Amino acid sequence: MVGNGEYQQMGRLPNPVNDATDIAAALRTLGFQVTILLNATRREMEETLRRFRLEIRSDDVSLFYFAGHGIQIDGQNYLIPVDASIHREADVKYSAVPMNWVLETMQDAGNRVTIIILDACRNNPVTRSWRSGLRGLAVVQATRGSLIAYSTSPGNTAEDGKERNSPYTKALMQYMRQRGITVEQMFKQVRVAVEHVTGGKQTPWELSSLVGDFYFAGR
Repeated sequence: MVGNGEYQQMGRLPNPVNDATDIAAALRTLGFQVTILLNATRREMEETLRRFRLEIRSDDVSLFYFAGHGIQIDGQNYLIPVDASIHREADVKYSAVPMNWVLETMQDAGNRVTIIILDACRNNPVTRSWRSGLRGLAVVQATRGSLIAYSTSPGNTAEDGKERNSPYTKALMQYMRQRGITVEQMFKQVRVAVEHVTGGKQTPWELSSLVGDFYFAGR
């Protein structure tokens, strides 16, 4: 779990720390072992993910959750640490954590199910003057046994929210505790809830290549 809100360059986001803290608490009640990073630097994110990789067993369900700023450059997604210094597009790959690296690091363990949840498309003022003008995150192929969930559709931004949690994370916490629904059914309910509360401005997406059923709260 990573919640980055106290950005040194980009300004403060109110909710990511709350979002990561509350998702972590919800997952613990569902039997997950959880490591949480709040306002993490790039080094902290990378070192923690490497340790996480060593702890994953082949029969595990592994989950990575990120709340904060995300950027796409040339079709690649990057998760932004709080110490990132980004003034132009070329700075991103040296200051941020590539999402493909996160996915590949987790999948190297050969675990049964890999889930990545990105509430990471908050509007980023740094990118407004860039030539690409790209917003939000790009679509990334979900390899076998994985599910990648985005808080909004590709190329769009997500709301941080005016309550304790973002609309997306609030819906996640509500539906992941519901018994008898698969992870795909859960994300469908999250999508409907987020579209409703945002007046259709935000539509969560998922890409899945899961080959079996997984239930957060059990059957």
